[in-house]
Amino acid sequence: MAHVIKPYLMEEASILQNGSIVLEAVEWYQVRLEASDYAQGATCGLFAAMNATGLPVLFSNHPQIPGLCVLQYIPKPYGKNDVLVGVRYVNMNPQVSMRGGCALQATETNMAFNSSGALVPIKCSNYNASKGITSESTGLVVQPVTVTTLDPVPVFVATRVVADEAYGGINPVQFQDTYVGTINGQAVTIRGKTFAAGELICENFGFDNDGLGGVAWRIEVEIRANKRGHCPEAAMIDTETGMPADNLTLDANYSSTSSPLARCASNPSDTQSGRKIVRTQRTAYWPTLIALFA
Repeated sequence: MAHVIKPYLMEEASILQNGSIVLEAVEWYQVRLEASDYAQGATCGLFAAMNATGLPVLFSNHPQIPGLCVLQYIPKPYGKNDVLVGVRYVNMNPQVSMRGGCALQATETNMAFNSSGALVPIKCSNYNASKGITSESTGLVVQPVTVTTLDPVPVFVATRVVADEAYGGINPVQFQDTYVGTINGQAVTIRGKTFAAGELICENFGFDNDGLGGVAWRIEVEIRANKRGHCPEAAMIDTETGMPADNLTLDANYSSTSSPLARCASNPSDTQSGRKIVRTQRTAYWPTLIALFA
């Protein structure tokens, strides 16, 4: 049976480090083969060497460096009866890489952000009385209007390595099915910034396990933000003025405008301007997703 005769070959060892963090390390072992190990072919001998007695088992921890786990065995012939086996360790702690950008998105709307960051209707005063509404308190005539605004839409991508479900990690196919196309059903915090419910949408959950020995996944999560939310907004139009309807009975929950979802959930029909958010995107429980990289 193949067995280790010399561990920790210093002349072959290697380590990959980023700052103070060790990302990968390879320890080499000299393995002695029995004749029966390669009687049916040289590759049978290499396979036997990868399973030799004395080698660290798959996904076991590095003896000294925290976070490193065995993900791969690298055999190469070394003389007639010996094989050098490289044991590749990869850091499974949340080493998150992030990149991001921002674009401006044109939106036609009758709502604008006030000084407190809440969306409120846009209205002009002193319009023709026959087409507007006279305020009893001021005597002014007001009329709702629509404008085109340029809203910042930031996007960021987070990448990391995470263990497979069989080793206490995740099933990436399940995560992809659960989160792609959904908006955050509750407020979440990413890198110290809190996003209100409904502001984020998951655009992509990519994954691959190339070079990770089938026990871990390299995942890439892409998220886009928009303070107005990601569900379209329908507005009732006054056929006489061609503008969003006004002078409607104020809904009791109108002030619940803390987030795009709050405007939809607690106030599904914004009766001050005849608005209704059409819930086209699914909501999901995002803390599990955010925990992967935030």
